[in-house]
Amino acid sequence: MKKLLVMALVMAAVFALAEINLSVFGGYAFTITSTPVDAASASYFDVTLDLTYGISDQFDAGVGVGFAYFFDSVATELINASQNAFTLDIFAVGKYSIDIDDNSKVVMRVFGGVSIPEFNFKSLGYVFGAGAFYSRRYEGMRIGLGASVEMRNYGEGRSMTSIPVGVRIDVNF
Repeated sequence: MKKLLVMALVMAAVFALAEINLSVFGGYAFTITSTPVDAASASYFDVTLDLTYGISDQFDAGVGVGFAYFFDSVATELINASQNAFTLDIFAVGKYSIDIDDNSKVVMRVFGGVSIPEFNFKSLGYVFGAGAFYSRRYEGMRIGLGASVEMRNYGEGRSMTSIPVGVRIDVNF
C-alpha cells in the first residue's frame, strides 16, 4: 500500500510540473465492419476524456477514459450485453501536433487499452484506434473537428471497426 501511495505522489508531482492538457471528445460512430456480420449496422455515441502532459512542443502522452453507448440492439450480441449496451474504455493515449499557423493546428491521436462492457469483467475486450483533428484556438482553449478509425475486439469472433466523427475541446493548464 505504501508503494502505491508513493507512486501516486510521484505521478501527481510529474503532472504538477508538466503542461497538463485536458481533452474532451464527443462523437457519433458509424460501424463499417463487424463479426458477427449482423452487428455491422451498429452505431454508438462516444465520449472520451484525455489527460495528457507535454513531453515536447509537439508530442503529448497520457491516459484516457471513454464511454460508448450503443443505439442498436444488434450490438448486444457483439459485446455480450443487455438491451442498453454500453462500454467503459480505459486507455493510454499519444498526440502529435502539426502547427498550421498561430491559431490552428492538426492533431493526430493514437490510443489503445481495455474495454469493459457494462462493467462486466468476464466480457473484457480491447479498443484501439487512430485519428486526426483540425483545431483552432479560442480564448485559451482549442475547439476542433475530426474523425478516427476505432477497432474493438471482445474475443471469440466478436469484433467491430468503426469511424467516430465528432468535436474535440482541448484545455491547457
